Amino acid sequence: MTTTVRHAVRHDSALKHTTGQALYIDDMLEPPGTLHAALVLSPVASGRLRKLDLAAVAAMPGVVAVLGPNDVPGTNDVSASGKGGEPLFAIDRVEFAGQTLAMIVAVSLDAARHAAERVVIEVEADEPILDIETALTREAYVQAPATIRRGDPDAALALAPYKLNAEFQVGGQEHFYLEGQIAFALPGEDGDMVVHSSTQHPTEVQHICAHLLGCDFNRITAVVRRLGGGFGGKESNASWVAGAAALAAHRTGRPVKLRLPREIDMIATGKRHPFLYRYAVGFDDDGRVLALDAMLAADAGWSLDLTPGVMARALTHTDNAYWIPHFRAVGYACKTNKQSNTAFRGFGGPQGVVVMEDALDRIARYLGRDANEIRALNFYAEGRDETPYGQTVDENHLARCWAEVKKGGDYERRRAEIDAFNKASPILKRGLGLFPLKFGISFNLPHMNQAGALVHVTAVRQLSKQIQLVRIFVVEGLQRPVTKQLV
Repeated sequence: MTTTVRHAVRHDSALKHTTGQALYIDDMLEPPGTLHAALVLSPVASGRLRKLDLAAVAAMPGVVAVLGPNDVPGTNDVSASGKGGEPLFAIDRVEFAGQTLAMIVAVSLDAARHAAERVVIEVEADEPILDIETALTREAYVQAPATIRRGDPDAALALAPYKLNAEFQVGGQEHFYLEGQIAFALPGEDGDMVVHSSTQHPTEVQHICAHLLGCDFNRITAVVRRLGGGFGGKESNASWVAGAAALAAHRTGRPVKLRLPREIDMIATGKRHPFLYRYAVGFDDDGRVLALDAMLAADAGWSLDLTPGVMARALTHTDNAYWIPHFRAVGYACKTNKQSNTAFRGFGGPQGVVVMEDALDRIARYLGRDANEIRALNFYAEGRDETPYGQTVDENHLARCWAEVKKGGDYERRRAEIDAFNKASPILKRGLGLFPLKFGISFNLPHMNQAGALVHVTAVRQLSKQIQLVRIFVVEGLQRPVTKQLV
């Protein structure tokens, strides 16, 4: 079917979604003997784990297995970065309220959750770090601070005709996908395992399961039919859920399903990174930005997770679409005793661009000017086309797009109507916003900016009483297919 712009095309899963025929993992038929798992979570944010009494619940009706850190045959680590330090089950310390301590496997979901709630836990609590300010004071970070700099921002700020200082925060955000975190692990022959996972990263699911089980990657087959939403929340968090299910299936030799109740999901999994900002901006009479010196402090939570990528993207998006001759942005990835914050749509980009948008609004108010005029004045343009991290801004169509959007959206008329409404309405207010957005579609790690495909096309035909098999390989980095003939 040929499609054109503005042609209505039905989503290929729309009918199944609306009729309920679409199968999510919890809709799958359960083979006979399927077991169900529930997690045992830390009740406190920080402290020494003194006691975890699993013996009593192991004898409860319906309980088949109780698993803790000593029951992991491979490596008790589920770090997305591969740098370690993120155990599936806590060992000596707990780092946040909701950290996984153990897992109960039972013949029914109710039996598993009932037993999990009755595990005796004793933690010698200590003072947790629960906010960015405290982490900055204690210099508690999950990675070393990072800086992007151009020119001499200190000297430029000192010489600028005007200077503003500001501090503000943006909060976190829960993904709230419709389908919660879930995995269904089915053991096969010779140590093979099929893991159905609601994940955005099937390869990581395969690798994490293999690390936990101490087996080769090819023993694990990760299957993803569909997602009931992800938004980044099922990039790294889904992997440890799948790993826990695989561990239980390996231990019991039976299919095991682990699905997190919404409450447990929100307690145990990461969110969008909250940020604290402090900056100084220097500018002239026209509102042209001369220098920016910004601090971006992210609440990383208790472990590294995907914070390095989020922070790198935030720093490289701090300039947004604007030329800043003298620039410094310093990023602090603060360690707190909360869930390890993770990927979320935008992946640090929104947390970066908000700095200059806030600064330009403040400059406009200070000068009594229209904020959009100040924005347009500072756009990247010819002769001002290099970012603070040294990338040339090619094919810059921003000024044209900006003008077309304002005209096509009838911005001036709508702005006037809203201003008139707000002036006459002391309580109810309306708003209208316009700003440019620079968003990089690549990664800050060069080796991740690649794509590849391997396509097997097999044809069988009779040639001189011989069977000829032709396989066409499309190999990354080559400009043409490679054809290999096997006779």
